[in-house]
Amino acid sequence: MGTRSAPVIITGSSLSLSYVTGRGENLPLLGEPLSMIDGAVRPPATYLDAEEILQRQFLASVIDRMMRESDFEHLLKSWVYLDNHDTERLASALATDAQRQLAQVLQFTLPGSPNLYYGGEIGMAGGNDPEMRAPMRWDLVTPDNPTLRWTKQLIALRKKHRALKVGNFRLVTTDRLLGFE
Repeated sequence: MGTRSAPVIITGSSLSLSYVTGRGENLPLLGEPLSMIDGAVRPPATYLDAEEILQRQFLASVIDRMMRESDFEHLLKSWVYLDNHDTERLASALATDAQRQLAQVLQFTLPGSPNLYYGGEIGMAGGNDPEMRAPMRWDLVTPDNPTLRWTKQLIALRKKHRALKVGNFRLVTTDRLLGFE
């Protein structure tokens, strides 16, 4: 059994403690996150690996800091976009459906107005210029397109819950999730 000082404890092949406590400036600073782990970690498929946990905590700390240091009223009036005419399209930038869906959940639930670049709702791909500016793929606009169905679910969720449009933001400390209310 190998252990290191908190926040991460490794026992056998599972990560038994998977979160860093603290908020904002009180979060421990990590130069090389994986240096905290002594030995190989091969968690079962149901566990997140240490790198994924630290990446999620970093994302949570960035979002938390943005919310604390920004004028919240201006954030509510800002566009939240994941791609546009000057960037690689989301379907090309993120490799898996799970990554794209997580990014879109944040886009539709964080303060601000979600802004979809044409074709994003149907999963249109496109790399660097001029690929991201390709014409709309109307052939992908079908009822069985999973990305379109997912986007419609996110739109319905946002419409249904007023708090997602005008509510406050508070980060919730969790073990394995990015949580906010």
